[in-house]
Amino acid sequence: MVIMLAFAAVPVQANYASVTGPMTLGVGSTSEFTLEVDSGVTATYTASLRDSGNQSVGQVDSAYGQLNGSTVINVTMPSQPGTYRLWVVFSFSDNTIRYKDWIVNVVEPYVFEAVVVNDGEMAMNGVTVSFLVDGELVGSKTVNVSASSSTAVNYTWVSAPLSNGAHTLEIRLDSDEQFVNLYTGGKSHTVTFYVGQQDYGGTNWIMGILLAIILLGLVWVYRKPVRNLGRPRGRKKR
Repeated sequence: MVIMLAFAAVPVQANYASVTGPMTLGVGSTSEFTLEVDSGVTATYTASLRDSGNQSVGQVDSAYGQLNGSTVINVTMPSQPGTYRLWVVFSFSDNTIRYKDWIVNVVEPYVFEAVVVNDGEMAMNGVTVSFLVDGELVGSKTVNVSASSSTAVNYTWVSAPLSNGAHTLEIRLDSDEQFVNLYTGGKSHTVTFYVGQQDYGGTNWIMGILLAIILLGLVWVYRKPVRNLGRPRGRKKR
């Protein structure tokens, strides 16, 4: 009896290499990207950020180097919005080369600002201000507010461009303290803004919101000091 033995060819696994990092970043921002090869394998790399014309743009710290396992590099985005790719060439000791890239969408960030007012006679620490776009929480900040004063809170939101049409921005103050409120006098304030043909452009609506908030905030900052249980004094009756 003849027994036939069949052997399947087992492919040799190529050297592993990868690039990972954020997919959306603001113009001019700097972020970390991770380069990785198999543990115990040594490779050299060359990294560059390229535009649609394959021209080198932005800035890559440690654009050349050697790694065993993984390493992190800092990459600064260009000042112009657009789609870019981080292009990395890995060279291994067995003379194999791996080409990897990572696509990054660079956008103009949305900048939000709120003014928190403390009408009380005690400082309030750890006050959380939340920012919601179209009902979705996009970020928050925690601030300290001195007694009888106000504090401006800035938040930069990096996101893909919003769709054309109406959107809402809600600024929410997470505090149960009676004398700590937003500049409107309440714990929440919502505005509607438009993106697209009904708007003058994303930058203009942001500037409009900031200007309105700053002007209202100045009213609180430069009014007379609060001495009547955290409330402005009323006018004298004639």
